[in-house]
Amino acid sequence: MIMRVASILLALAVLAGSAAAASGQGNPTGTISGHVSDPDGLAVPGATVTVASPVLQGLRTATTSSNGDYIIPFLPAGDYEITFELQGFKTVKRTIGVKMAETQPLNITFALAAVAESVTVAGQSPDVVLSSTVASNFRKEQLELLPVGRALNDAVLLAPGVAGTGPSGNIMMAGALSFESQYLINGVVVNENLRGQALNLFIEDAVQETKVSTGAISAEYGRFGGGVVNMITKSGGNSFSGSFRTTLALADALPDGSDRQQDHAGLRGHARRPDQAGQDLVLRRRAIHEARDEPDAVGHRHQLPDGQR
Repeated sequence: MIMRVASILLALAVLAGSAAAASGQGNPTGTISGHVSDPDGLAVPGATVTVASPVLQGLRTATTSSNGDYIIPFLPAGDYEITFELQGFKTVKRTIGVKMAETQPLNITFALAAVAESVTVAGQSPDVVLSSTVASNFRKEQLELLPVGRALNDAVLLAPGVAGTGPSGNIMMAGALSFESQYLINGVVVNENLRGQALNLFIEDAVQETKVSTGAISAEYGRFGGGVVNMITKSGGNSFSGSFRTTLALADALPDGSDRQQDHAGLRGHARRPDQAGQDLVLRRRAIHEARDEPDAVGHRHQLPDGQR
């Protein structure tokens, strides 16, 4: 009986340790914190701080402490508008960019409000990470403008200190071996067991931001000797949006030698993707009128080749 109780307690201890280790894997969200003071440099308690962003569902608010400090954690990466309000002072608005797994400082000084007015300071968020960590951030808007793929490895290879020269083209970071780096998606490790590369457990259109850290990395990650890659997916916001993507390839050339098969009579293409057996599964789709010679909407007739009748 005693051995059984000891075994149960040991199992619970292992589970608790695993949960603690999982919670310490790099937080993919960001934080805004700072200090609010009056024109004389004194702390302003009780001020309301409100943050809004297209990547945030709803609004987040905080109130400054007796020392004038505030902190708003667990914010998805993106651009935020922060509003500071307190009766008797002018309302102040600031625009700031929040990076994943980083704390963005923002201190402001209130001005006395003689009349009702609002002061708005707008700025563009820098692409560099304002911390001691040597890291590069790549947002989806940047990658969509560059002639590169949109997979995780395509973004990683853009960072300095990274090379795809490992065995079989595997990625190496900061001079370490290919299996000594760590890859996380939304805080979850996705390294495969053989060479330590990232598993393709994501959809490219869902990627929001990728951070590649190669030096002075926080000890919260652990189990790495090279770099740490943190990728987060889109979190959704207050406005509805979506995307559609498909890949089409031209079919065989028409009998007349042209390299296009596109008219009222039909459009044929195919997209390829690997199936579970590792072979190419060809998805074909055809939008072709009836095989008989049939007039289209404007009265034109199109003759289809014999093989398509």
